[in-house]
Amino acid sequence: MIGLLGLAGQVGVHAISDYSSTKRKPLGQRLVEWSPLRALPDDEYEAILEEKLVKIEAEISILDQQIADLRAATQTTGHG
Repeated sequence: MIGLLGLAGQVGVHAISDYSSTKRKPLGQRLVEWSPLRALPDDEYEAILEEKLVKIEAEISILDQQIADLRAATQTTGHG
C-alpha cells in the first residue's frame, strides 16, 4: 500500500514538472506580454522625436509671432 502511494506521488511530481517545463513560459516572458511598454526600433523612435520637434518648432513660431505683434502694438500706442 505504501509503495502504491509512493508511486502515485512520483507520477504526480513527474506530470507536474513535465507540464511546467513544456507548457508554460518563464515568468519574465509572461510579464512582458502584459506590459504596456515595448521596445522601439531606432527608426521608429527617431520618427517620434522628429514629430515632437516639428510640433515644438511650430509652437515657438506662433509664440514669436505673438511677441512681435505685442511689441508692434505697444510701439504704435506709445507705451514702449
